[in-house]
Amino acid sequence: MTVRKFIRSIFVCGRRSDTILSLAIYGLLIFGIVVTSSAGISTNSTVKGTVLALAKSILVVVGSVVVYHLVSNYFRMEKMTIGLMYLLTGIEIALLIGAFVWCRFIYKPLNGSYAWFHSEHLPMSFQPSELAKIVTILMIAVFYCDKRFKDFSPFSRIVMRPIFIILVMVGIVAALQKDIGTALIISMIAVLVFLLPSNRVLIPWQVFAVLAMVAVVFAYVFLLGDSGQQFLKDIGLAHVAARFKAVFNPSYTSDETREIFYSLLGISKGSIFGVGLGESVQKFGYLVSAEADYIFAIIAEELGLLGITIVFTGYFIIIWRLLRFSRKVTTEADKAILFGTACYLFVHFFMNIGGVSGLIPLTGVPLLLISHGGSAMISIMACLGMCQGVIDKYQKSRDDRRKLIA
Repeated sequence: MTVRKFIRSIFVCGRRSDTILSLAIYGLLIFGIVVTSSAGISTNSTVKGTVLALAKSILVVVGSVVVYHLVSNYFRMEKMTIGLMYLLTGIEIALLIGAFVWCRFIYKPLNGSYAWFHSEHLPMSFQPSELAKIVTILMIAVFYCDKRFKDFSPFSRIVMRPIFIILVMVGIVAALQKDIGTALIISMIAVLVFLLPSNRVLIPWQVFAVLAMVAVVFAYVFLLGDSGQQFLKDIGLAHVAARFKAVFNPSYTSDETREIFYSLLGISKGSIFGVGLGESVQKFGYLVSAEADYIFAIIAEELGLLGITIVFTGYFIIIWRLLRFSRKVTTEADKAILFGTACYLFVHFFMNIGGVSGLIPLTGVPLLLISHGGSAMISIMACLGMCQGVIDKYQKSRDDRRKLIA
């Protein structure tokens, strides 16, 4: 029976998981395979290369779906202990440092980042910093939300240790791996989820987190101006200054803003129904990461408003279902998992679409569930699997209560 249950758990989520959530996820995954395959076709493509790329995309999606099913069946928040969290964070920090060492001393950086385990001899690359987003959500859920630990009195244990661990992960990603976009996303997820717990010890720190977010908004406005961009240049961040400049003045004559210009050009050509699937012009050398960072621009160009509507609708359904159940579940730890995953999706969604449309500086983050990228895909699917595990547990307890009343 145990073997049969395990085999079943590979192919389906728990019996009481949310079907609407799963259908929206599967829909975006299938849509992603189609549009990334189209975006990957260029003048240098061959039939063999295109088929292999399609097969790799399907393999990544199938593998991530298996992870989604397995996690949804076996994850329960009650199994997460402080000792296990320390073990997970220790492994994650070791992987982050290992990726830096691999790129710095053993192999070479990938796109200027020291965040990957990659080689021409490996079937696919691996980015450990994607897993740091899951670890961050779990860290806050375990230390700050779970009532099993509400009586921990030492200030350093309940507040400073988790914050210190998250800051260490962010510091490694930003300073060593040179991946500012991922570090920013981890920080945003941590701050948003940190506002959820009702533990009174955290109130001053939550107020500080809100003030920090306000300060970031003012800093962003400052950096959009000429004086802010000059400040970035003075401290040796001219390439970052160019990205802020691109928000108001993207140009095809500048190396730093050229891709933003062509991204906006592709989006503007899409109209209602687009130029047709596979007919994008911008993917032919104008957008370097057409199937990854700039996939939304390709969707807008080839499928127009129709494609944009599919993306927005899929994300809306997923985030809506997560927030809906986050209001229903009874424990703050379960709420943190659901709310944290919704934040995870929304932050990626906002930063990717905002970047390729010129609303905010480009950070090079993928459009989750759609963009090409194995590490990001498996990470978000594992997180969504945790959510289905939480939902399954909640609906089972609800059904049990109804049976007792009946």
